[in-house]
Amino acid sequence: GVTLLRESFFYLCQVPGFGFKRVDAIVQKSNGDPHDPKRVQGALFYALEKSRNEGGHLYMEIDALLRSALQLLNDGIPLSEERLKLVEAERELEAMIQTNVVVSNKGNIYLPHVYKQECETALKIAQMVLEIPAPVNLASVMEQVKSKLGIGLSKRQEEGVQMAFRHNLSIITGGPGTGKSTILKAVVEAYRLLYPNGIIALAAPTGRAAKRLSELCGAEASTIHRLLEPEFDPQSGRLSFRKNQNDPL
Repeated sequence: GVTLLRESFFYLCQVPGFGFKRVDAIVQKSNGDPHDPKRVQGALFYALEKSRNEGGHLYMEIDALLRSALQLLNDGIPLSEERLKLVEAERELEAMIQTNVVVSNKGNIYLPHVYKQECETALKIAQMVLEIPAPVNLASVMEQVKSKLGIGLSKRQEEGVQMAFRHNLSIITGGPGTGKSTILKAVVEAYRLLYPNGIIALAAPTGRAAKRLSELCGAEASTIHRLLEPEFDPQSGRLSFRKNQNDPL
């Protein structure tokens, strides 16, 4: 780490807590070169991290990444001075791709560990989709579901409920008022009737969403984080989960 910092202070841009602007201000006070290749790379790396942390984006398209980095690089440089040009950012981005600092996939730029996570998730989804669950006779309980919940289901909503029992992974999507909540309630109620001793795990990304889910389905819901049983190791300072590929839910 010390060797890298001797080479360029901008390696700090890859350390959490050291934003580009903070590092750049220190370097520029020491008469640093605004066109330093490592400065350009630091801005590109930071723009990717900022997009992920603030916007939740796993990648940035090349043009958007270059624009974002140039904005960081030229912020504070007077128009009268030589500002950084697009070609400089393009050159350094290419160098980062060649040295595997970032990953380029179909014109989209990722941080390597994020690209790996996305690939692993896609593989897991493919495996789940390829496994066909045992057939279920939903017709036997659908009328009971409607009666118990006091609801009617459109043809599209009924298809949504059936889909959830035909596949190991289903996505129910749509704008407000399109009936997503109704489908979810029907899926949960149908499962209760079909499998009286079955276990239902309801989870959502945030505590607020989990509370709403619990109210909606009349069953306890938790955050995904809590469902996976987090375990903190005070010695290493690392967080892990008791539930994982070796001990699945």
